[in-house]
Amino acid sequence: MILVIEYKVGAKEYQRHAIDQVLDYALDLKNFHAGSHGLTIVPILVATQAPDHPSPVFLWDDEVVQPLLANQATLASVINAVLEELGGEPIDPVTWAAAPYRPTPTIVEAAQALYQGHDVQEISRSEAGAENLSRTGE
Repeated sequence: MILVIEYKVGAKEYQRHAIDQVLDYALDLKNFHAGSHGLTIVPILVATQAPDHPSPVFLWDDEVVQPLLANQATLASVINAVLEELGGEPIDPVTWAAAPYRPTPTIVEAAQALYQGHDVQEISRSEAGAENLSRTGE
């Protein structure tokens, strides 16, 4: 399993944007990093000055855990709890780190790849208006 730990040093509460941030990092690894596809991903938000917060381990179908919340005093116990509950085999960190990362292309990158080697006029075969394509090409 992979632990994704996001620290908010000095934070006194578990803010929604910070929880979303650590979850986004976990989903990014799960979906775009080849070495993480088959692994359980555990996002943990550490708001160092926040109060203790119960963090039950809930594993979604995609093998990503619902974000866990910890502070500077509870991080070790949160990690131990998830390791005890989910277990797992060790991974080779060198192989994992060397695995390719393939993010989804932006709409512009996808269009460039699709029409690479063609000029704008050839796109008109896709039922696009010639006037709009001429203006876009300019």
